Amino acid sequence: MSDEVSIRGQRGADSGDQPLAGSAQEGLPAPKPERWKERISRNLIALTVARGVTTVFTLLLTAYLTRTLEPQAYGILGFGTALLSYFLLFTRLGFDVVGVREVARAPERVIELTGTITGIQFILSVTAYVLYAMVVLLLPKSGLFKLVLLVQGLALFAQAISMEWVYQGVERMGVLAVRSVAIAVLHLAAVLFFVHSPEDVLLAAAAQVGALLLLNGWLVFTLVRNFGRFRLHWNLQAWRALLPSALPIAASTFMIGVFYNLDLVMLGVFRGEAEVGLYTASVRALTAVLIPAIVIAQAFFPALSHVHEQLPLMRERARRFAALMLPVGLPLATATALLAHPLIVLFAGDVYAPAASAFALLMVNAGVVYVNMTLGQPILAWNREKAYMAILGGGALLDVVLNLFLIPRYGIVGAASTTVLAQGMVGAGLAIVHIRLVHQAYLGLLARTAVATALGVVVPIVLLQRVDAPLLLILLAIAGSYSLAAWLFRLLPMATLRRLLARS
Repeated sequence: MSDEVSIRGQRGADSGDQPLAGSAQEGLPAPKPERWKERISRNLIALTVARGVTTVFTLLLTAYLTRTLEPQAYGILGFGTALLSYFLLFTRLGFDVVGVREVARAPERVIELTGTITGIQFILSVTAYVLYAMVVLLLPKSGLFKLVLLVQGLALFAQAISMEWVYQGVERMGVLAVRSVAIAVLHLAAVLFFVHSPEDVLLAAAAQVGALLLLNGWLVFTLVRNFGRFRLHWNLQAWRALLPSALPIAASTFMIGVFYNLDLVMLGVFRGEAEVGLYTASVRALTAVLIPAIVIAQAFFPALSHVHEQLPLMRERARRFAALMLPVGLPLATATALLAHPLIVLFAGDVYAPAASAFALLMVNAGVVYVNMTLGQPILAWNREKAYMAILGGGALLDVVLNLFLIPRYGIVGAASTTVLAQGMVGAGLAIVHIRLVHQAYLGLLARTAVATALGVVVPIVLLQRVDAPLLLILLAIAGSYSLAAWLFRLLPMATLRRLLARS
């Protein structure tokens, strides 16, 4: 089955875009629809700029913290973040993803959905913090360790008032871009001012939570100014109406949390905080490599949601989604895996060099994640959350079993290996469901991307490493050579890039 993607957009209105639902019934003039390709271009610009700036600040922050706190204290932050992630999932409980879908399909319901979803998230955050505090206090750790985790737990309340899902649903990514950059800048500034030694680990935790609370509060203020006041709804019937869709998504998100955080928790139990610190640095780098995937997925998700049950449009938008995800993600993952040792030393310092093997495996995992997101995000957008949950459940179970066997013996390398194997199993399941839905597998795109990556990334790295070329020269060389290879193999969507440049 051909997976060729036509990049040139139609000059007329896109057939998949309709006026705001309900506007005709209310006697309001129907707004002129903006083509979905233009919306995605606009959102990609906002999110890419924001994520680029945020990534720079986050890398600087991580580099400073890893060197200042050292693996032992940095491991406390990593353990706390991993443990807290499961309670954060309970706070969201899948309502944020359902909210994006519902707002994307019926924007006139913004105020109603905001009151309903924020109401349930507030109750869930209070419940989650009580449970989290009980778990923390029962841990056989020092008083400082527990206090750091309790401060980190305040992020549950910041999550309860996060309006990110609203702005994603109405495709106002510029507001989210401002918030993202502001959080990164404020967090880094606070850490540089207050954190100067491993004894300041509590202040490091407080800096992160404080930045998140302040900027999420600003997002609430902005939402009220843009859309009007909302009231928290304590409506059980409305909550029950959302639960059938939200719970499978929550379960799926929990499974994803197993992939990325269970290994950190188990390392803390079986191997100690120092090894958690080494692995946390690698996981932070993995997060940075996955930022392009997050940006593309956020920009595309509303457009994918719009065409639910419209097979021709589903196929077209899924192809365009894949045409951005795979040529970006696969070469990026390959390059970082091959350059694991110099990158982890540059990123975190010489003391983190023992994490290079685990880092390389996590970068291989990044390539698998790009493929999985290419296949899985459309499945979520098209209301197949139960199938998505079942697939991730199988992968999470495999991850738990393998971690129990491999982490006690092999430490961080065992944890990273487990993640790759479990994600591979998930990818196989997502491929089956995705192909059944839209009858396309993007094999041509994958083949062209693989050849371009081999010629534009692998060959230059191997040749330049043999002559001991500096890391900066290697990075510049593969950027140029892969760009040329991508152009030769028709991986660069030139028309889309021209639109992006024109808008920027």
